[in-house]
Amino acid sequence: MNFRTVILLSYLFLSYNVLAQPKITSLYGLVAYYPLNGDAVDNGKYALDGKLHGEILTIPDRFNKPDAALWFTGNQSYIEIPHHKIFDLNQFSVSVWYYDSLSLQNPILSKSSLIDEDAAQIKNNHYKLFSSNVVDSTNEQRTKGEIKFDMLDTNSEKSTTYANKVADVQMWHHLVVTYSVRETKIYIDGDLARRHYINKNILNPQNPGPLLIGASFIENQLSQATDTLFRVGALDELCIFNRPINDRDTRNMHKRGRKKIFTKKTINVKAKELLIKVWDDGQVDEDTISLLVNNRLILENHKLDKEKYELTIQLTKTHNYIELKAENLGNIPPNTAAISISDGKSERKIELSSTYEVNDAVEVIYIGNN
Repeated sequence: MNFRTVILLSYLFLSYNVLAQPKITSLYGLVAYYPLNGDAVDNGKYALDGKLHGEILTIPDRFNKPDAALWFTGNQSYIEIPHHKIFDLNQFSVSVWYYDSLSLQNPILSKSSLIDEDAAQIKNNHYKLFSSNVVDSTNEQRTKGEIKFDMLDTNSEKSTTYANKVADVQMWHHLVVTYSVRETKIYIDGDLARRHYINKNILNPQNPGPLLIGASFIENQLSQATDTLFRVGALDELCIFNRPINDRDTRNMHKRGRKKIFTKKTINVKAKELLIKVWDDGQVDEDTISLLVNNRLILENHKLDKEKYELTIQLTKTHNYIELKAENLGNIPPNTAAISISDGKSERKIELSSTYEVNDAVEVIYIGNN
């Protein structure tokens, strides 16, 4: 049995375990579930379908599955979901996978209504969820990748929650925002990034405005809508719940929705600066890969051949993971690559293999010069 056959059988087993996990539609308290597989169909039991507006593209999702996510171009691109009484929530959660470009205009979700369009006066409570490069009400520039969640009541009492954790742009991330009585939580990639206590319950569930995905108005200090922002970036698997998702639910949703990582080997290194080489050590078959270190992209869409591609990385932690992501499966699945890691004193070679469902990884432990 050759190397590729062994790897393929191993990943078929792992992929079965991934597919055997509970469906999103079986989760308690689900109000709406939008897979965003080229449309705005709600796969939840209430069938609250939306309508696509403007220029929205269908793209591969985080597993590289074709036509399985939506890219909002910013050209008046958004999804409009008519109001339904099921959206009259006094507590809720939003879960979504998102990918940000470097644009300043990155609303994810908003819900509001106006007294009249001439005055553009905001009526009833609203909430807005943004990601990446947001400018707050004082025109203070926020950090790239920072999450912002706004709520406003009919008396213009406003609550703004920023996440303390910054998520890298140009990468897929899982975001959960929950609201319950006087408390907002923001989770990024399964971890609690911010817990914000609110001095009053400001969310009025009676809001007849539509739910917008990928668009939001911005308002001045008089609570007047002055402009509309349109998203530039991707969204996938947006869920709305009628309850605050707890820590365990969030971790499980993140784990369910991301690729499985298979640690192929663990090595110790004595230096933080490492020389990485990657190449195709078998039959060259058009494999294209990306490399990540601790979930940070260091090499993107690299086509493998016999020539070794070199790059230098700097470790920032004691325990680190170098991960091989398959951008395709080549002519002979799965996607395989040889990688060598040198700390200046020794060099180790490891054979890695990845599919769309599972990534191979090397655990790299920095032990110093002991």
